[in-house]
Amino acid sequence: MAANFSGGPLSRLYLCPQAALQTVPNSAGVATLTNYKLAPHVKWQMKRGEPTLIESEYKTGTGSMQAGVAGRLALSTFSGELDIMLSGAAGTAPNIGALLDNLFGVGGTVVAATSVTYNGADHTATAAVPAFLAALYNESGSGTTQQLGYGGFVQGWSLAIGGNGSLRLSVDGQMFYILESDNWANEDTTGKGGLTTSPVTEPSSPVLAGNMIPDFAASITFGGAAIAEFRSMTIKGSTGRDLRIDGVGKYPDISVTQGRRRISVESLTFADSDGAALATVKNARASKVAMDIIATQGSVAGYIATHTLKAAQFGGATFSESGNGLNIQFDTTPLHASSITNTNEYKLALT
Repeated sequence: MAANFSGGPLSRLYLCPQAALQTVPNSAGVATLTNYKLAPHVKWQMKRGEPTLIESEYKTGTGSMQAGVAGRLALSTFSGELDIMLSGAAGTAPNIGALLDNLFGVGGTVVAATSVTYNGADHTATAAVPAFLAALYNESGSGTTQQLGYGGFVQGWSLAIGGNGSLRLSVDGQMFYILESDNWANEDTTGKGGLTTSPVTEPSSPVLAGNMIPDFAASITFGGAAIAEFRSMTIKGSTGRDLRIDGVGKYPDISVTQGRRRISVESLTFADSDGAALATVKNARASKVAMDIIATQGSVAGYIATHTLKAAQFGGATFSESGNGLNIQFDTTPLHASSITNTNEYKLALT
């Protein structure tokens, strides 16, 4: 019988918070599915860290080389695009909450029936960033490869404000390890992450809560002033976090290092005009006066996302034609914390 080829759309992604970096949530070695949330993914890729090859460089009397041996694992990685699908109930985190908790470095602050707010935090000995698990199930057939990545950490991310699509998050990062169903028998105890049974079973009743929202801005202010000429921008961030891979043994260290966090606004674009508020932004690029940006998407309770960007210092600007009009686009505009004791470069409130 011919093989059944996998279909691209036939996949489901689940996200789940983790208490321990190197341990899959389980009960007596069987994966616990209670906290798995179906994620509205557009695409999601996971690449398992394969052992490096230690070449045989010893001399044998010929120019040929002998087979090498397996070395330390390369880091496992992931990348993806997901809709930030709001729950529809103010004060309830979206299905991708585990990913957002990790991206910001701390769980969202919940005010019942009102809001979930995500604000930046550092990874420290007393405030560890919550890891996440990603389970990707291929629904094409029972024999297809199922993947479960655990110990996940976001490193890079971006989202767009303005345009004709949905509010969508792009992410990439590292994982402690990625299990694949067809290689289960070859995994060692550490690689199995506390499991004794291959995690091929998925939740029986997947549910997506809420709905998408458009990515265009319902309102936006720069330094407190509304600018109707705003067209679009992309918020881009780097968490500065890494898993170390140079310790004892073949797996990453059971630890995360916190480096410099960088968040910026890219491709900030306005329709050019003689407006006074826009002129203030134009002048700020020369003086580097810091300015807060607040953008809101959506207008119905349960489907409102508010982005607060602190202390933006505008990059250089370029004028270009856009149809019959003229646009002005700013170069990389970095964001900054409001004081030396804050980590509030970027805050996302869902209400």
